[in-house]
Amino acid sequence: MAHITIAGERPRQRVIGKLPTLAEALPQTLSQTYRGRPASRSSDKADRHCGKQGRGEAMFQDLDDTLAALVEAEMSLPGITISFATPDDQFPPSGVTLPAVAFFLYDVRENHELRTNQWDTTRPESGMATRKRAPARVLCSYLVTAWPNESAPNPAQDEHRLLGAVMKVLLRHREIPASYLRGELTEQSAPLPARVTAESQLQGIGEFWQAMGGRPKAILHYSVTLSVDVFESTEVGPVVTETVVRLGRGVGHES
Repeated sequence: MAHITIAGERPRQRVIGKLPTLAEALPQTLSQTYRGRPASRSSDKADRHCGKQGRGEAMFQDLDDTLAALVEAEMSLPGITISFATPDDQFPPSGVTLPAVAFFLYDVRENHELRTNQWDTTRPESGMATRKRAPARVLCSYLVTAWPNESAPNPAQDEHRLLGAVMKVLLRHREIPASYLRGELTEQSAPLPARVTAESQLQGIGEFWQAMGGRPKAILHYSVTLSVDVFESTEVGPVVTETVVRLGRGVGHES
C-alpha cells in the first residue's frame, strides 16, 4: 500500500449561504456550489454520534473519507497528500504538503435518472406492517486536480503522472467497493455508482478558473451517487399471517 497523507484539519468555508435541508431541497433539483472542503478528519467524529437528529449531516464528510480510503489503498505513487480544499490561488493551504491530489466537491443535486416511485414494505415482529418511499438518489460531483511539488525538475510532467495515477484508480470501479465505505455510508441500502464523466455541471471551465483566481489545470470530472433517506414510514395495517379458505356444499338440483 502506498503511503498517502490525508490533509489535516482546517475550518470549512463555502461561498454561498447555508445549504437547505435535504427534505426541503430534494423535491427540486439540488445545485449548490461548494468551496473549501478541507479534510477535517477528527473534528466530525463527535457530530456523527450526536443522536438521531444528526443522522445524515456527515454524509459528505463520510464520502470524503471513503474516497480518501479508496485512493490511499490503490494509488501506486507514494507520499501523496489527499486534500478536499478549494483548488484556488491559495492552494495548498496550511496542512497540505505537495505533491497532492485535490477532490473538490462543487455540485450536489438529485439524480433524476435514478428517481423511483418504489415503496419498501417492512413486516416487523410487532405485526404492524409499514411502508416507506425508497431513498432519494443524490449526485455528488467532484473536480479532481493534481498538484506537483513546484521545486521538482519537471512539475508539469509530475502533474500529468499524478493525475494519470489517480485516474486509473477511479476508472477501476463502477461502484465504490463496500470495503472502502466509511461512517454512515456503510449503511447505504444501494451501491454507490461512481464514474469519471465527460460532462461537467459547470457552465464554463474558463469561468471556474477565473473565479478561483488561479491558472488553468487539467481536471478529472468525477461523480458519486448517494442514497439519502428523507421519507417517513407509514403504517399500512396488520401483517397477514394465515389464509382461511372456506369450502361449502353446492346447491342440489331436483328432477
